[in-house]
Amino acid sequence: MRGRPIEVSSAAIINYEDVITGNFDSVLAAMDSIAVEMTGQITEGIMAHISEICERTGYVVSGELSYDVIAEALENMDFSFDENGNHNISIVASREGVERIRALGEPTAEQQARLDAIIARKRDEWNAKRGSRSLPSRRV
Repeated sequence: MRGRPIEVSSAAIINYEDVITGNFDSVLAAMDSIAVEMTGQITEGIMAHISEICERTGYVVSGELSYDVIAEALENMDFSFDENGNHNISIVASREGVERIRALGEPTAEQQARLDAIIARKRDEWNAKRGSRSLPSRRV
């Protein structure tokens, strides 16, 4: 999927007399207002694009949220690890989604163990794939 442009716009009124007299406070305030408004529009556009990609790839969790659902989502996700074994998992959620995640509270010891086991298995799989990519040694 190719990226697409995000259209943003904003308007500000700047009094030319303020510019002529060197009173840049109103100019700077107008520029700040434009930046804030456009940042919000860009953020909304990026989130909409990420949501569309997630919908198309099937990486969307909907319905009742639980640690079992999160574990199932992890099982179905492809993710990588860095040279120190740290995963690259990121969660993108709406404000409502963030609140739903927070409402879950901390996972129980059993739930955390399941999540940790999934990540450990995925790490082992990742390392096994990487290990098989090494070049054969040359014998002289």
